[in-house]
Amino acid sequence: MVVNENDDDRLRDAWLARLHAVSKAQGRYLYVLMLLALFFWALLDQVVEASDTEITLPFLFVPVSSRVILAAGPSVLSLMVLAILGSLQAVRRAREEYERLAPGVGHVFEALDTAPNAIDLVVYGRARPWVTELGLVSYPLLLSLAIVESMLILRWLWCSSVAGKIIFLPLGVLCTLAALPRLISLWRSKVAEMAHSRR
Repeated sequence: MVVNENDDDRLRDAWLARLHAVSKAQGRYLYVLMLLALFFWALLDQVVEASDTEITLPFLFVPVSSRVILAAGPSVLSLMVLAILGSLQAVRRAREEYERLAPGVGHVFEALDTAPNAIDLVVYGRARPWVTELGLVSYPLLLSLAIVESMLILRWLWCSSVAGKIIFLPLGVLCTLAALPRLISLWRSKVAEMAHSRR
């Protein structure tokens, strides 16, 4: 869709469409992150407790060492965290642009979010103050847990002799470190929102 900057109605509609698309993508990324975190946690437990086993990936039909798959875990988890952090920033930008073009709609953001995800629905409602506060920290909390899991796998990887360690270790460290500043920034903004909501 080609939009002229002077055509506020079409530009507003374009920002709203972007808000909807990013919100849907964010929900998918959250579900994928939760499944990946569970998968890598179970794999870490299996690798630590037992010897190396082979896993046949359903889409490749090739047996792969569980240790090699686990070694890729920090990179995969951290990249998903980065994608979710990016989606949060994209939603914020789309919302700001939409509000700029349609003044006075900021208080009805709930109506604009047509794709609430599991976290949104778990903390839905504002009957109790602690539910609202849980909602404010639910994203950074989930993302922090994934980064902690990434660090635990990196610790295992540091001590292991897995094939490809020379690639997986630096890549995992770089991806995890890339996510940390943005995650810290998210925590700061959510803590500031909590402090503001208590006034």
